[in-house]
Amino acid sequence: MKEIAFIGAHGTGKTSVFEEIKKIKPEWSYFGEMARVKSKSFGYDNPWEIEKEVGEAVLDVMLVSHFGIIDQSTNPFIRNNDQVLIADRSPVDYFGYYLTERNKDDFKLENFLKKITQYYINQFDLFVYFPVGVIPLIGDEMRPSDVEYQNKVDTNILETIDIFDIPKERVYKLSSIKISERAEEVIKIVESIK
Repeated sequence: MKEIAFIGAHGTGKTSVFEEIKKIKPEWSYFGEMARVKSKSFGYDNPWEIEKEVGEAVLDVMLVSHFGIIDQSTNPFIRNNDQVLIADRSPVDYFGYYLTERNKDDFKLENFLKKITQYYINQFDLFVYFPVGVIPLIGDEMRPSDVEYQNKVDTNILETIDIFDIPKERVYKLSSIKISERAEEVIKIVESIK
């Protein structure tokens, strides 16, 4: 299975492109962002409420751990060499948000968070990076709707790529602007992976 994850700050078009690709390639597998869905399942309106209650590190440990669902070494149901899996988020994003939001109380979990982040980074063949500033930031009721914060998250996502020494050939930077063109660009690069 080819596993591809989208990376980038909120408001960069990841979910829009994800949904567009699903329409074009329904035969592929898709793994949506868990933060929005699971927060409500646990009785919270959004991930911010969880973070305020337990801290950023605990929230990110929970979010990174959910990639265990698509871990081919432990989940035999997804083993299919002819298949493609697209993830709307990645462990890289969650660690980037951790760097943005952490405080001194979070440091006790940082080493563990780094270990599980590294483990789940290793399962992906390619990360598709959505840079900031290409499309206007639209609030999603989960993260602040200010460009300064979005840029800070983007900087920390790029820092995460360096921290975990992800090779440049495993990070593809989108160049298209329109959602439909971005979807086609992703499909083309995914289909070129051997």
